[in-house]
Amino acid sequence: MPESSPSPATPAANAPPPLVPTPDTNLLLAEKFFVEGRIAAAKGDHAAACARFEASRRLDPRAVGTVLNIAICSEALARYATAARLYHEVIDRDRAQGTRQDRIKYAESRLTFVEPKISTLRVLVPDDVPDPGFEIIVDGVVLEHDSWNRALPIDGGAHVVESTAPKKRRQRRTVQVGLDHAEKEVTLTPLENEPKPTKNLGLIVGSAGLGGGLLVDTCKKLNHASDADASSTKENLQVRARIVDVAAGVGVIGLGIGTYLYLSSPKPGTSVTVIPDASASGGGLRVNARF
Repeated sequence: MPESSPSPATPAANAPPPLVPTPDTNLLLAEKFFVEGRIAAAKGDHAAACARFEASRRLDPRAVGTVLNIAICSEALARYATAARLYHEVIDRDRAQGTRQDRIKYAESRLTFVEPKISTLRVLVPDDVPDPGFEIIVDGVVLEHDSWNRALPIDGGAHVVESTAPKKRRQRRTVQVGLDHAEKEVTLTPLENEPKPTKNLGLIVGSAGLGGGLLVDTCKKLNHASDADASSTKENLQVRARIVDVAAGVGVIGLGIGTYLYLSSPKPGTSVTVIPDASASGGGLRVNARF
């Protein structure tokens, strides 16, 4: 009797269902923000539209259409330098992909309108200005050395120009650039040295001397006081001795702290306060330091 062939295997009843790809959460949010941006743009709220499109782009940077919409709303806000940069990005990316010739043509047509309106900012750096480690910062971004003294495309509006170098005071200024084909220049000046920390030991040394002098004076009076002196007088002198003893200690400790701070060159704002605490039964010190 011929051997029967095995029957095909049947899936188990408890086998898991096949995996179905689920949409990426970021892509869903990106689409949501994109739609909200289109709605805001249709209402003429271009600032809100740009904000939504930017949020969408952060979640899905591959979407060229989002870049195009950011360029359009940037142009509507007279941010011509930003709009031109984004239109060029759309053209380059679509050409690389070989698709969407309609977007390329649209971006090229907008560039003919936008580029003549771009404003510029030139940061002039005289030869005597740069120190070792000198940097120029525009709106929080370090300006490369080859961009110094050159007219740079920039959106109109307020811009913060800073210059800094080690051990120098930072200079900060706000410049206003016109919106439509304006040319703005700002000339930097040499940086001033940072102020050195105050290292005044005169007061501390004086405190030590005063405390020591009072202590010596009181000891003399105690030694010359006769047995016939009133007990209250002796008690007063003893209290004074305790107080000036603390004062002398304050002076000595203060001198030591002051010497340490002087040699270690503390930063501006360092302060040390030594507070005497004396009474008839004893005395002490409280030291408050701030660095």
